Amino acid sequence: MNADELKAEEEQLRIAVRGLSESQRIYYTSQRTKQLKDPDTYAALNWFFLVGLHHMYLGQWLEAAMVWIGMIAGFFLLITGENPAAGLIIIGAVAAWETWALFTSQNIVRRYNLQISQALYHEALDRG
Repeated sequence: MNADELKAEEEQLRIAVRGLSESQRIYYTSQRTKQLKDPDTYAALNWFFLVGLHHMYLGQWLEAAMVWIGMIAGFFLLITGENPAAGLIIIGAVAAWETWALFTSQNIVRRYNLQISQALYHEALDRG
């Protein structure tokens, strides 16, 4: 989903939230404040800790595990001399993936926050 699509969906949600009752809006807003994530924190975790902590910050445990496994496997192959070229390729692939996440962190976190907000909107509706 690109930035324009995100913006359109965010606007649709804002309009929908205006239609909630006062008690539903209070619930939605209080829960949303607790659960939203900061794009700058995500980017900082990615920049300073190249071990998938930014994925953990968003609760993306599978992605974090893939980073850990890739880096461990790459360093193992590199350090033991088993297959240094394969180790470098694996480390390079992980680094490329993480670099992409760094440069798209604003949209990644906006998408995450939109999904959380949409789920909370439906919870608020269910609360009546």
